[in-house]
Amino acid sequence: MGARQTGLNSLILECRLATAPKLTYTTATPPLAICKFRIAIPRNKNVDDEWHDDAFFRCVVVFGRAAEKCAELSIGAAVIVQGKLDPSEWVTPDGKHKSNSDITAYRVNLQEWPNDKGEEDVPF
Repeated sequence: MGARQTGLNSLILECRLATAPKLTYTTATPPLAICKFRIAIPRNKNVDDEWHDDAFFRCVVVFGRAAEKCAELSIGAAVIVQGKLDPSEWVTPDGKHKSNSDITAYRVNLQEWPNDKGEEDVPF
């Protein structure tokens, strides 16, 4: 009750694009841009007492002007994603309960390519 609390569901991930971004627009007036893509998040995994590089994947959704800029990204681009987890739950036709957590991004920073001002960190 009262003021909305912030910071209880926030994340910052350093990752790479695993799929090409897909840009769509809502039918609202004015239309709202929505960009979706998957990211690969690096992690180390211990298998038989040996550490191996590994990754896990999550879907990211970006809205508005940031979505239009993210649509210009390429597979493999190194980015920092700032946002929140957006969990969902459902029941399959055969009665199994499933859940997933996508990421709603507030900000996506490209890490590799300099912008026209020569800066390395390009906010979208």
